[in-house]
Amino acid sequence: MQIYSVEMRFVYDVRDASGADFIFGFPVAADKQQVILDEAMKINQPVEYKLPARLRRGNRVFHLHAEQGNFELLYNSTFSLTQRVFQSREYNEVPIGVLPSSTLPYLYPSRYCQSDKLAAISYRNFGKSEPGLQRIAAVRAWVRNYIAYYPAAGATTTSALDTMIDRAGGGREIAHLTISFLRALNIPSRLVTGISFTEGQSQPMPIFHACVEAFLSGGWVLLDPITTGDTKNFIRIGRGRDAADTAYATIFGAVISMQPTVSMERDSSNLTQLGKSLSTGDLNCKQLRRYSGARHPAELLF
Repeated sequence: MQIYSVEMRFVYDVRDASGADFIFGFPVAADKQQVILDEAMKINQPVEYKLPARLRRGNRVFHLHAEQGNFELLYNSTFSLTQRVFQSREYNEVPIGVLPSSTLPYLYPSRYCQSDKLAAISYRNFGKSEPGLQRIAAVRAWVRNYIAYYPAAGATTTSALDTMIDRAGGGREIAHLTISFLRALNIPSRLVTGISFTEGQSQPMPIFHACVEAFLSGGWVLLDPITTGDTKNFIRIGRGRDAADTAYATIFGAVISMQPTVSMERDSSNLTQLGKSLSTGDLNCKQLRRYSGARHPAELLF
């Protein structure tokens, strides 16, 4: 178990005289693996709000109305994180007939994860892989090798099928493609949004990131389809079928959004700012362009 502190700052310019409404989903997830020890939020406007304890799928959302002008939120959370150790023999694929009912929504195609349109491709490439963790590893390895990662490659409407065609995407887009392949193999899978950072660098840079959870007999398995490291430094925020369920901010009104910043520290009471998030694509923010560069040669069976 490790103790973490995280700080997030969101800045907006509300343009309408009537103000704007916000639905936020950025509070750190509260569950058996992440236990909130202390939490606070400061807002520069006199608005009423209440941080939720927990909602469906573990997501914590709240809404408020902001007046015209500068609108800032500063969120702080200290929590304990316990990571599970995955043993291959304990994690097998579960037959459809005995899956827990709570996992069934994560078998179907969804807005950004068209597993039905990718089913034939997925089965031909991964259908004969060793079931369980080995099959999940095969999907992840292919995605890492043949889908180029560009943080600003996707738009808010980019789907898994788009990413497959472009052979490039941001964190959210690559996670959607991974989920689609796994669902096509009858493995319940969902998007997990959060914050990730790498230790051992001179200036660690935390980023808003997207990972994948796949359901096997031992429970939900967390995997990162982008990085080659483990997920021990991934802090969960939201879970859902895809990005439509996990937006950090949904805005109703004329608002200009500034780039959010995130800071985090482990095993310390003094929060040190480590850097700005570079992965705004995983925040469901509007992207200015889509990647249109060279595509990697396919090693995929059609």
